[in-house]
Amino acid sequence: MRSATSNSSRYSSNLSWITDTPFPAPIFASHGETGSNTSLRPGKNDADSPSGHADAGCRRLGVFGGTFDPPHAGHIAAVTAVLQQGVCDQVVFVPAGTPWQKAGRDDLSSPDDRYAMTVLLARELSACTVSRVEIDRPGPSYTADTLVLFRERFPDTELLLILGADAAIGLPTWHRAEEVLALAQLAVVPRPDSGTELLELAERLEGKASLFFVDMEPVDLSSTGVRCRLGRGERGLAGLPVPVEEYIRKRGLYGTR
Repeated sequence: MRSATSNSSRYSSNLSWITDTPFPAPIFASHGETGSNTSLRPGKNDADSPSGHADAGCRRLGVFGGTFDPPHAGHIAAVTAVLQQGVCDQVVFVPAGTPWQKAGRDDLSSPDDRYAMTVLLARELSACTVSRVEIDRPGPSYTADTLVLFRERFPDTELLLILGADAAIGLPTWHRAEEVLALAQLAVVPRPDSGTELLELAERLEGKASLFFVDMEPVDLSSTGVRCRLGRGERGLAGLPVPVEEYIRKRGLYGTR
């Protein structure tokens, strides 16, 4: 694959094309904005694009969904890898509003907090933005609905769904899984000791999906582990960007003080 490193500055200056009426400006400014990078903040007229298409330079858009509770260095490593390997030109993070696989759980952070943390993490990266589409859409958050919307809005842009190994292995059980496979190619990020399961997944999806594995060293880090460490009072976590940890502590999330 061609390297995307040389394209980073080219795309980072114009990321607002993904922002449309359903995706308002970042809400975290009301909590106290961190950082000076404003490339994620949509301009006044960004929702009024006459073409309704992606940037001319964006041929492949990576869609990275998840709970992001909280987002961490593993997510950064995954996005960095897909961009550097030329897998896609831009990446949009899509925090889930109501994750259907976690229905009934009362320990999730609020959608607005998870969105705010994801915006802060995305500012650590080039060629990335964050969408509120699943947060602002009522009902369970289904990837199929999100991909349908992106396909309708940006018909000339190829969609690549970025998945962690665990999510990819469970994909056959997803709501409208066949539709997901028809709408986007799959870029699967490995986790430690996931090799055998991923090979089995590739065999099951042969002929049904366009699937490839991201070439990167697996990162042994999870949101669950980060929450536990924060709850134990640990500070300065290596796997957590400083702005995200500062936000967590300011909001008192995960039992922090």
